[in-house]
Amino acid sequence: MGLWSPGTPVAVDAIFLGPWHATGQGRWRCSLVSHAKFFPSVAVVPLAIPILAGPGAISTVIVYAHKSAALSHHLLICAIVVAVAASTLVVFRLALGIASLIGRTGMRVFTQIMGLLIAAIAVEFITQGLAAIFPGWQ
Repeated sequence: MGLWSPGTPVAVDAIFLGPWHATGQGRWRCSLVSHAKFFPSVAVVPLAIPILAGPGAISTVIVYAHKSAALSHHLLICAIVVAVAASTLVVFRLALGIASLIGRTGMRVFTQIMGLLIAAIAVEFITQGLAAIFPGWQ
């Protein structure tokens, strides 16, 4: 899967156009803006563990583990998991420095870009699953 996949336009629409709706006066209004006035953060997670080793990470490892039964493939997946854990540790250690370097706006932009990538991957997984269930569907 390259940077641009068939799921990318769906993810772009869901992230950037999903919260927007027409007011009926030829204008568009974002529902997240009115929601953000009352709730400063729309995503509050008490622990980091469900985010790092949650259902998304576990299902991704399972999907790629079933691609091949070779021992080298499973060792490669284990090496990738260790590399991701090590890079996560490094990023967590440098988080305050990174936050002060890119600022609040940079963090928001980075969050939107990462959300776009995750949504595109999710749509790709869904379309691959549907194609496996319905072979004639393309």
